[in-house]
Amino acid sequence: LELALFNSLTVLALFLSYSMLNVCDLSTDGCFTLGAAVGAVVAIAGHPWLSIPAAMGAGMLSGLVTAFVRSITAISAIILLVTPSYLLITVQINEFAEKGAYSIACAFASILIAITYGSVLLMNLVIRFFGTSRKVKEAD
Repeated sequence: LELALFNSLTVLALFLSYSMLNVCDLSTDGCFTLGAAVGAVVAIAGHPWLSIPAAMGAGMLSGLVTAFVRSITAISAIILLVTPSYLLITVQINEFAEKGAYSIACAFASILIAITYGSVLLMNLVIRFFGTSRKVKEAD
């Protein structure tokens, strides 16, 4: 009965992702098992009270990484439709991953993440410095 209750959460997550996105998202299985593995390792290490937050954190981080990779893939597909003559960093990441050079692919992905966060930070600073339009300020 306990095992059925645990697995029902995974089935519910799969059902929701499939019904909302029309895509069978198997990352929920990976997040679930990664969280269970991290929780077991932390509990065996002698910290049973930290095992649940560690398991939740590992599962959430796994889900965030999966969502980020999917969004970058979608963005790169849009960019590639616009500029097919340039070799972009996302293409390099995919090529290195297909060749099995995962360390180089992770390094390029980290650079891409840093560039993305830097550009978002720059946009936020520009918006704070120059402000928003008067219509938005008047509505507040």
